[in-house]
Amino acid sequence: MIALVITPEGYPLYWQVMPGNVPDVTTVEELLVNIKDRFGIEKCLLVFDRGMISGNNLKAISDYKFTYISALDKDEIRPLAHLEPEFPELLTGNWQENLKDKGFHAYHKNLFYREHSHADKHHIIAFNYHLYQEQQQNKQEWLQKANAFIASYNLELSQAQNSRNKEATERKITNKLRKWHMHKVFSWHLKPVTYMVKTAKSTQRQVNSFQISYTVNEAKLKEQAYLDGILCFVTNDAVLTPEQIIGHYRRKNKIEDAFRELKSYLRLRPFHLTRDKRVKAHVTICVLSYLLLNALEEKLSWLDEPPSDMTALKLFSECMLNRIIVMDSNTYVESITELTVEQMELLKKLGLDHLTGKRYLNQILEHSAM
Repeated sequence: MIALVITPEGYPLYWQVMPGNVPDVTTVEELLVNIKDRFGIEKCLLVFDRGMISGNNLKAISDYKFTYISALDKDEIRPLAHLEPEFPELLTGNWQENLKDKGFHAYHKNLFYREHSHADKHHIIAFNYHLYQEQQQNKQEWLQKANAFIASYNLELSQAQNSRNKEATERKITNKLRKWHMHKVFSWHLKPVTYMVKTAKSTQRQVNSFQISYTVNEAKLKEQAYLDGILCFVTNDAVLTPEQIIGHYRRKNKIEDAFRELKSYLRLRPFHLTRDKRVKAHVTICVLSYLLLNALEEKLSWLDEPPSDMTALKLFSECMLNRIIVMDSNTYVESITELTVEQMELLKKLGLDHLTGKRYLNQILEHSAM
């Protein structure tokens, strides 16, 4: 597992390779020690997702005099009772005006928020209309899939040529309903059925199977939908405005972008190494490559008509440092692939044409025998 901390601009600040069985919530204490003692950072705002939240982590961050922004799971939002019982009814008709009447403010036209204080924490309850529509649609699709699965599975069970195992049948149903988040909505049980089937020798034998009897709990379905579109941000920072808190959390996607680029473009995986030192070296090379990629993306964004970062990388990847080693000797010769006109033009636009100067190239080739 890799712990990675980046700046708001996307630059990697800290990374560490840890055993794969270490839960996310246990990595924070060591991170705090590194930020405070190793880097000497006295003031720090940590932004992280729900998976990092625990009472011990939040207390540790506060003890270090740092601030944090995160979000709560739906199971954690419900007990706070920040929303009116009739909240879903506010989402019909002119929902924006309905929410404003309840003290909500517009972050933008599809995201409204309201502040709440809770002990030593600050909560921002937010409603995202696009997320609400998506989650409502998902629930309807999952409900249809669950109904269709049970109908199809009942047919399969009724035509079984061999007896069915009860535990295996129950496990399959449970796993399917969990996949569609319908395990709390569907109340079901298996009814044993017995029938005779004809064998290849034209004799009869008994098959023990089942039929699924179920009901849909509409109250549970409604309860699940109560928090559709709802987010709850949590912070211990008493200075930031709600808009700043939401903005910081939305920029958390930078860390997800970083891991995506590390895994895809920079080929962090698959690992073909087993020794700890070599794994750490491989990760370090990938993270430093990501730093360069982030810097390239930033410079490209300044251009009027920038190429994509992948187009630029492909163009520059054709320029290589070549090394020829004499066998059974420490002697080697180095050279750099001659730059094309297209490469030179892009470097100039990026303000990096000094990299092609003789003084800079000589530093790269200082150990060359040429």
